[in-house]
Order: sequence, then C-alpha cells, then structure tokens
Amino acid sequence: MNGTFAKRGFQAVLTMFFVFGGLLLTNRAEAQKVVVTNQQAAPQQQQNWLTEQDAKSVLETEMSSLKDQLQNLTPGTPTYNNVYVHLSFFLGIYQDIDAGSTVSQAVAASLAFDDVVMAQVSKSTRDALYDEAVDLLSK
Repeated sequence: MNGTFAKRGFQAVLTMFFVFGGLLLTNRAEAQKVVVTNQQAAPQQQQNWLTEQDAKSVLETEMSSLKDQLQNLTPGTPTYNNVYVHLSFFLGIYQDIDAGSTVSQAVAASLAFDDVVMAQVSKSTRDALYDEAVDLLSK
C-alpha cells in the first residue's frame, strides 16, 4: 500500500510539473512585453553570461537537483513551495533559452513571469531568484 501511495504522489508531482510547463509556454508573449517596460525603468547591469549551451547544461543540473529534493519533501510545506518556485523559475529560463533567447534575454524575461506560481511570489523573492540566476548563469 505504501508503494502505491508513494508512486501516486510522485505521479501527482510529475503531472504538476508538466502542467506548470504548459502554463509557462502559454504566458511567454505577455512576459516579453512586460520585460521591456521593466528594463526601461531599471536598466540591467552588464553581465558576462555563459553561452546558451553552457547555461542549459547548468540549468539541467540545477533542475535535476531540485526535482530530487521535491521527492523528499511534503507538498504544501514552506520548504516544498520554495524548492518548487525555484524549479519553476529555472524551468522558465531554460525554456526561453531552448526557444532561441539569449541567456540575458531569458533571465530578464524571468522577472516578468505572469503565471499561477510566480504571481504568488513577493517582489523580494523574485529579486532574490533573479540574483541567484545571475550568479548561476554568469562567468
């Protein structure tokens, strides 16, 4: 019985991951429009970004680690939610790069996520996520 429950729990998390990915894909055009406005208000610093291929590799490693952490956490807890937001954030950046954006563009677009998960994240948390992405994806 415990094996079945664990399997269904994992399937539920996996399903949420794919549903969220679909939500990210549907909100990208609007996110790009908002980023232009944000960049006009506060120009971003020049960064020495990784290449797109290197950035994708780093993001894959980071997302794999976050997925492993999620499996050992209880859904709905603050720790689970924090890891889930990080995973969602990095997935959005990865998808933008995979769709042809530069690393700089993908990280900038990450500030304008207009989806269910990121809508519930405070500005200070978004700023911290952005700083983390810059640290992770720049040389």
